[in-house]
Amino acid sequence: MNFQEFKRNANKFNVFRKSDIAGSYHFPTATVSFESLESRDIDAIVQLREKLISKTQLSVQEYESIAKVMPLAFHEYTHFIDSTSTVWGMKLLSLMNAAYLSNDNYQRDESQFWQAKIFYDFLRSIALPDYYTHKHSPVSSRPWMATITAGQIFDKDGKITDRTILFQRFHNAEGGLMVRSPLSSVSILEASAMAQEIMSRMAFSFGLDNDSYIVERKKISQEAVDYIYNPNLTEYSVCAHLAANMLGTSDIAIAFAVSSVLTRVCLNLTDAAFDSLAANENLMDLVMLPDENDFSDRIRDGLRLRDLGTAFYIMTRCLPHNPELTKKDVNETVIQAIKKTGIDPTSIHANAIAFGKSIRDELKGSPIKPIRWLSEAGLNNLSKINPLSHTIDFHELDLPKSILGDSSEFFILGNPKSPLANKNIDSICDPLLDGQLWIERFAEGCC
Repeated sequence: MNFQEFKRNANKFNVFRKSDIAGSYHFPTATVSFESLESRDIDAIVQLREKLISKTQLSVQEYESIAKVMPLAFHEYTHFIDSTSTVWGMKLLSLMNAAYLSNDNYQRDESQFWQAKIFYDFLRSIALPDYYTHKHSPVSSRPWMATITAGQIFDKDGKITDRTILFQRFHNAEGGLMVRSPLSSVSILEASAMAQEIMSRMAFSFGLDNDSYIVERKKISQEAVDYIYNPNLTEYSVCAHLAANMLGTSDIAIAFAVSSVLTRVCLNLTDAAFDSLAANENLMDLVMLPDENDFSDRIRDGLRLRDLGTAFYIMTRCLPHNPELTKKDVNETVIQAIKKTGIDPTSIHANAIAFGKSIRDELKGSPIKPIRWLSEAGLNNLSKINPLSHTIDFHELDLPKSILGDSSEFFILGNPKSPLANKNIDSICDPLLDGQLWIERFAEGCC
């Protein structure tokens, strides 16, 4: 596959375009790409494999070789996992299959073409248009103050819909509004991936000598702070802000660790779980609002419509004020917060797997081979990932190869003996790219 040709098609649905520079994930073809990496960068990592396994001390140069590749790989492959190996991701695969099979190449009649538009609109809705992010006064010194408000999304005809949208409004020290940013699906997905990137980079830094370790940890912390206070990336960082504000912590790593668990839980909520949240009579007590209130109505509407941002907000409101929270207590703290919402944490994984099996069974007969492969990998990975943990063991998962900036493909992360690891990228990407081009062509014909 030619990398530049792939990127031309991938950029049409790059929902992370504001932050994607070194790597990206392409939803319509489930492809991970790294424009900043070449084969030699991966070769350097392969040569350090034994050191990583034995946890031998790393030189600064060796660490830099690892830090260039692995945290980025953890980030982009988290996007792959979230879009194939969660309840939300399995729904995406089901929509993808229906949309791509509506192509007349599969001899479907015109009455089925609408499924192409449904999936097209779903992909476009992951990241909201720039209209919903609004910059006001110039950004001032840190920290920022923040408040939550709610609104409704406009449809393609400019009319107000019943779809809820939550906004985080960031204010300066004088109370002036700086940025209004939506809490969208892309907010959830980017928080999930960014958490794995930051935590993996910190884990690799333990291999440095003490002096180098201190310097590197300060650098990681500073870059994380710069990221969440970047006014151009607030839709991506809003989850970390919410978690940090509720906990009262200034430790960005803790905020992302908590966000990691909460985002995974939200992505694994079944329809029954969303309905249970919406029906909770004590729900408004959790957000300290009267039950009869416009904002309260928006919250319940958001849950009924399976809005990820609304679910995340509710769960953050159940976090305790604990500025001293440590990483070893993150998982239990989040579990207690989930219990307050009325959801049984122990049921989340079992219900997600049951849903994943139903989707896998639905898709195992698909004539589109990559969709069959992805649904099998999705269920396999879903069964192995603990949704109540802030870490993911990538090395046990069924992950595909990635395409590098020099047009080469390489297996970077996952179980090398797994089915997807032994498929070349073209065998997955090309049939799905045909589907992408079909939904684009049909969407253009919808007046």
